[in-house]
Amino acid sequence: MRDIKSIVVFSKFGSNNNSSMTEVKIVDKQRYLDENYPFGDPPKMTEQRECLHCDNVITVGDFKVFKDEVGEYICCPNAPVCDGTVIDWMPVGYKNMPSKK
Repeated sequence: MRDIKSIVVFSKFGSNNNSSMTEVKIVDKQRYLDENYPFGDPPKMTEQRECLHCDNVITVGDFKVFKDEVGEYICCPNAPVCDGTVIDWMPVGYKNMPSKK
């Protein structure tokens, strides 16, 4: 079995100076997403989503992974500037979608 993670790069993440997160470089991003996606079926790496935190359209495959003493987080590609995670990624154009009643 090949490893899906490689070197760890240390960086500050978040606005709280008391907390620090470490970026984890992922070698096989599709496999990592397949094994760690917290919802139903993981999106394709080429899919685009809108991040609720930075309001940018992102490509799923550009995600970053950060970890702290609690766990690992699938983050917006714009991290650490954006603090959005996978739960904050919405379908492109979601603001214009009709609401369900």
